Amino acid sequence: MTGTRSHLAALAAAAGLLVGGAGSAAADDPPSPAPPGAHLLADAYENKACPQGWMCVFDSTQARGFGYALLPGAQVRDTINLKASNHWTLKAETIDSFVNNTALRYCLFDKVQYQGARVVVEPFTSGDNTGGLVQSIRVCS
Repeated sequence: MTGTRSHLAALAAAAGLLVGGAGSAAADDPPSPAPPGAHLLADAYENKACPQGWMCVFDSTQARGFGYALLPGAQVRDTINLKASNHWTLKAETIDSFVNNTALRYCLFDKVQYQGARVVVEPFTSGDNTGGLVQSIRVCS
């Protein structure tokens, strides 16, 4: 019986290490660089145009600078997740312009999780963000 208990204890300990090890490895993995459907368009000041059929946001006025392109229907719960290769982020206060090259109306919200005041971006329009913070983005419902 003692041999069986020690064998079970050893198995339990090994199982615990495996589970703990798998959890640790997953916790150490770097976070995804962007939400699904969001793609880095311009790193730093490459000044790339927003592709037809995409919604884009930029950290400078006149659709310049570091930017992200969103596939039609893509949404961003928190703009802090829009990162450049040098780890800069499109934080709320840095989204200074947008280009909507889609047939969809997009909403820019001043709080994460699509909360707070919103600015509606009509289809096939562009402009500078004069509405303040942008902390989340999605197609208007």
